[in-house]
Amino acid sequence: MSITRRQLVTGAATGLALAAVSAPSLAADWPTKPIRLIVPYAAGGSADAVSRIVGQRLSQRVGQPVIVENRPGAGTIVGTDYASKQPPDGHTLVFSASGLPILPSSNKNFKLDLNKDLTPISELVRGGFVVVSNPTMPFRTLPELIAYAKRNPGKLSYGAAGLGTSVQLTGEYLKALTGTFMLCIPYAGSAPALAAVLSNEVNLFIDPVNTVKAHVDSGRLIGLVQTGKQRSPTLAQVPTSAEVGMPNFDVTYWMGFHAPGGMAPDLARTISGHLAAIVNEPETRDRLVGMGFDIAGSTPEEFGKLVNADQVRWAKLIKDAKLSFN
Repeated sequence: MSITRRQLVTGAATGLALAAVSAPSLAADWPTKPIRLIVPYAAGGSADAVSRIVGQRLSQRVGQPVIVENRPGAGTIVGTDYASKQPPDGHTLVFSASGLPILPSSNKNFKLDLNKDLTPISELVRGGFVVVSNPTMPFRTLPELIAYAKRNPGKLSYGAAGLGTSVQLTGEYLKALTGTFMLCIPYAGSAPALAAVLSNEVNLFIDPVNTVKAHVDSGRLIGLVQTGKQRSPTLAQVPTSAEVGMPNFDVTYWMGFHAPGGMAPDLARTISGHLAAIVNEPETRDRLVGMGFDIAGSTPEEFGKLVNADQVRWAKLIKDAKLSFN
């Protein structure tokens, strides 16, 4: 049977029309079944806690169960890769954090293209890191730390929660900005790295506010600087990098959600709108701020720009510093 040119043109036009209708209808009908939140971290940490807080409210808003699935492994690659292969229909989301844009440059086993295989949905919360020191060290401010490091090259060490993490790269970024050398000692998570700085096994430690707050408040650690644009209200006594004369040392960590690649933009914006509304609800906001976070609630477009900017920034640092993580 032959097909005429008119039939081909008519068929193509019909296909385009159906495609144009299908994307908005997906957004209008979503969700039609339970939503899975894939968390590529073990249960019990901040990622798990934020996902469950947000997931509970999302379920109440949209009238469908929201199931949190912890799929840790290979530095978040296992869960992220799994989620990327699910249908982009809004019924699978994956928790993402500021370590995600580091992976393309730091881990040869990470094969995903962040712009094709994942769809940015929303940055939910953010915060600055805190550089802390053991109180036996002879400095109490970031400028004093830098001066000491320059006088004593190679004598200082800092603990980080793993190689290739955003906290390790924050330390490497500080070294690059100041022309100093401090040895990075990686640990299997924040807890052992925190124990190491408390015992002075390492001199410095870099981590989010909620990890170190109690120890800074008690005087067991000295808070030297916060790397965010503003002081965390839960650790208001520690200045920002801009306040101590180093505005370029501006590093934030973030947490949010991506979806599988290829999601219709209208659907992504619909889901993002729900998530932004949730983190800005007074009760949810209070819980998250109490955990040491600042509230974000961005659009997919804003989140995508943030992820891409971080990917470029960390790729350049890794290349310039000739860092290896294998």
